[in-house]
Order: sequence, then structure tokens, then C-alpha cells
Amino acid sequence: MSTVPDEAPTAVETHRKPPFLRRVRIRNFKSIKFCDVTLEPLTVLVGRNGSGKSNFVEALAFLRDIMATNVSEAARRRGGWLALRYQTARDEEMSFELEVASQVGDRNTGQDACDPFSATYGFTLREGPSGSPIRLHEHLQQTDGSDATLGDQSFSLAGSYDPDTYDVGYRWTGPCQPSPIPHPHPDHMWLASRGFSLSKELRRIGCYNFSPQEIRQPQKQDVGQFLEDDGRNLANLVSRMRGGNSDVFDRVRDYLSIVVDAVEGITPVDLGGYQTIRFNCRGGKPNEPLVFAAAAMSDGTLRVLAALMAGFQSTSSGEYPSLVAIEEPETSLHPAAMHALVDALDEATGRTQILLTTHSTELLDNPTIQPENVRVVEMVNGETIITPLDEASVEIVKQQLDTLGGLERQNQLALNDDDRERQQKLAAGSESK
Repeated sequence: MSTVPDEAPTAVETHRKPPFLRRVRIRNFKSIKFCDVTLEPLTVLVGRNGSGKSNFVEALAFLRDIMATNVSEAARRRGGWLALRYQTARDEEMSFELEVASQVGDRNTGQDACDPFSATYGFTLREGPSGSPIRLHEHLQQTDGSDATLGDQSFSLAGSYDPDTYDVGYRWTGPCQPSPIPHPHPDHMWLASRGFSLSKELRRIGCYNFSPQEIRQPQKQDVGQFLEDDGRNLANLVSRMRGGNSDVFDRVRDYLSIVVDAVEGITPVDLGGYQTIRFNCRGGKPNEPLVFAAAAMSDGTLRVLAALMAGFQSTSSGEYPSLVAIEEPETSLHPAAMHALVDALDEATGRTQILLTTHSTELLDNPTIQPENVRVVEMVNGETIITPLDEASVEIVKQQLDTLGGLERQNQLALNDDDRERQQKLAAGSESK
């Protein structure tokens, strides 16, 4: 059975775009004591339940919400500072550092003619008043395609912290010192408050753990530009895509029909200011398909449609997510249908970076997934470790002695010891500062 619609993808979809997040370094977030992880246009986090895959995705969602709101609000949504900080950390600080690559200028047109940029951005948080976190350090170094420093896009500020009063007195360092220097509030990221293009990209990260129960409920029209984390506004996005980007809508519909053979089409329906989705299914009279409301559809069908929409979504002005992370897309999905969903999400990397978490052997058996796409996640002595695939597994797959899925069935996908040692040295260096 074919897993790709008959019509070939457009040129931009046939090649994966370079990853937006090239590297993510996290210290003292939930079960992640330290990690330094590179990401591909399509990355798959593989590990057992409870290994910490979801905590890595949650770290990205936390980063997004910091940019969209502020530090204390992003923490409050997740149970507060103590619920977020690695419990046995030797220090009181949490830090993030990112290496990113994207486009300078307005992406609303959907054109890729803008000059590319790369940047290193990071910040450090610690506990502030009433247990809410505050920003202690923040830095950005951004370059254009020729690696010439963009001075007005680079800054560094360091906080002198008083634990008795929770006051932070900031000082500027580095080549760029704004004049006049705005006082950065400890609860807000200066990157976000000053409107840097990178902060807008970070706000376009989507982290999804779909709830079929929420998707089944009719939702108010025009709620949110992007798909909500649980998929509740799925009907709104279906309606917008059908009316504004019919070619992509047809692509999503065709993939859905391949993954869920009974479904022929989907239609958004207005219900007095609310929206829902109706599914046209095979099995009725000739030219009269059976019609079912979203409330009557299976969890697997709703989750597949949400995953497809997450990967192919765009706003009414043509903006795409910078990264789409989907937790366990195989949930409630028949193993035979997994191949087509992975093909669809791989095609979506022509628009956006894709990150998947899984322990599905069927997902890993898709030839689209190569060893370089896999990151192994294990819980070791209460600490989440994330590395590329071990060299022995890479060689086994390269020599076609077994598949990634076959190795996972035998519990043979292992951490890369060399990379784990590298990360341990980095962690020791960061703790000594």
C-alpha cells in the first residue's frame, strides 16, 4: 500500500529545511541535570516510559512560554519553581542555551529570500520573591550569513544577586551597550521585551500532547493562530487551512485517508459561533459517504489529524511554526498506519523542524528514520541522559544486519558512551563556574 499521496510534493517540501534549533543545552530542569543535544530537521527521541523524553519537550514549551509571557507565569503554569528545578542540584540556578539558525526579516510572505542568521542565546534563572523564578543572566550573539557580527543584535547582561532582598542589579558586558540602557525587569527576558526577531521564532515553537476529549468539544471560532498544545482548536485550523491554503488542506486530507482508510474527507462545521469537524467516511450508498461528527470518531483518527495539522499548519499571514514537537504520535494508532504518518511528518520538514518522542518500533522501522535522526533517552540514577545512538547500533543498521525498530524490540538502542562522557565534562565545567 502506498503511504504517500499520488501527487508529488512541491520543491520546498521535497527537501528538509535546515533545523531552527541546532543545539539545546539545559541545566537543572526537572529530571535533566544537564544535557547538550543536537537536533536535526527531523529528530526522534527514543526511550522507555519515565526516561525523561517529555521533560525535554516540556523544557522547549517552558522556553516558548517565557518569551510569550514572563518567567514567573511560565513557571506558575507548571507548578512553580520547585516543580521545575532538578531536585538534587548542587546550586540554585537553572540555565538554557540554544544554537539557532533562521531567517532575518519578515517570514510572513513565506519567501526564503531573506539573509540567514545564526545565533547563540542563553539565560540563567534562580528563585526570587515568593518562590517565583527571576532572570539572573542573559546573552545573545547573533551573526549573519557571512559570520559578521550584527552588533545591534548582540548583548550580554549579568546580574548581581542579593539573596536577602532578591534584588538583581544588572551590568552590561560585551561589544553592544544600548544607549540609553533600559532597565530589564528580572521577570522578563530582555530578548522578548525589545522585540528581537529570535524571540518571535521562539514563540512559534509548538509542543503537542493531543487530547481527543478536548478535540471532540466544539470550540469558539478564531481561537489562536497556531494549534493549541492539546489540539483543542483543531477545527479552527482546519477551517482556516481549507479556506486559505487549499493545496495544503488537500495534502493533509489525502494523508489522513491513507493513514485512516475509512476517511474520505473532512469538513469544518459552524455551530452558532462554535466550530467542529465532520468526517466523510466510506461505507454508505454510492456517492453518499457516511458522515460522522468528531465526537463519534476514534482517538486514533483525531490524533492523526491533529498531528498532520500540527506539521502543515500556518497562520493566516503565512507564518509557520519554527519547531513542532509531538509526543508519542503512535498512541491509539494501528501499527500498519504508522509508516504513512511518519512519511507525512517528514514531508512537513520542508516547512518546519519536527521533533517526535516515541517507543514505537513501527515508527523506527520507517526507512525515513535514519540513525542520525535518533536520540536515545535513558534515566540513569534519577537523571535523564540524552545522546546520539551508540556506534555499534549505527554500524548494525548501516550494514543492514538489523533495523532501528528491530534493535528497539531487543532493547539494544543504547546511549553513546563517548557523547555521554563529553556531556559529563561540560556539566562539570558549568558547575565549577
